[in-house]
Amino acid sequence: MKFWRELSIFKKIGVTIFALIFLVFATSPTMVEYWDGRFPYFVAELQFLDEQGEPVEGVKFQLENSKGHSRYIHPVSDYLEDHIPESDENGILRFHCCAAPFGGTCRTYFFLIETGSCDAPEFACKFLYDGRIIHQESFNDLAFEPYSRMQGYETRILDVSEIDLGVEEPREEEFYVVSRTVNIARP
Repeated sequence: MKFWRELSIFKKIGVTIFALIFLVFATSPTMVEYWDGRFPYFVAELQFLDEQGEPVEGVKFQLENSKGHSRYIHPVSDYLEDHIPESDENGILRFHCCAAPFGGTCRTYFFLIETGSCDAPEFACKFLYDGRIIHQESFNDLAFEPYSRMQGYETRILDVSEIDLGVEEPREEEFYVVSRTVNIARP
């Protein structure tokens, strides 16, 4: 205690404040949240038209994670390395999300400092024609659009022939359909 007696009043106050701050941080509550979620069942149908309103065949779909790497199968079930969705003669490109799950852990320290993420993982949909990106859209916006608007979307049971999941007998599920028309300029 000789050390303490030899300190000036200002140093004693500083050490006391530091000790109190440390004690508050060491004993303050931490909120931990373990969560899980999923993308909804949905079908995206995008129709690509050129400047004259004619359908554009051959637009290819590409899905990337937040680091820019292609993401096959999850969350888009019919996007595989050897099966890439492509627009047909009517300019319609269709892909499916079959309720891909996700989850994580997030913490809040001192009711202020957040770590981890309690959000769905972010994916980007890129659409390529002749090897160049002609349109880009957030997968998450497509997936959760009907929930954010809660109007103007169609829910229907798709015919099994419309679902290509790479299995012999895909299950019929209820999908909602997000439709878009994308006007592009041909190169």
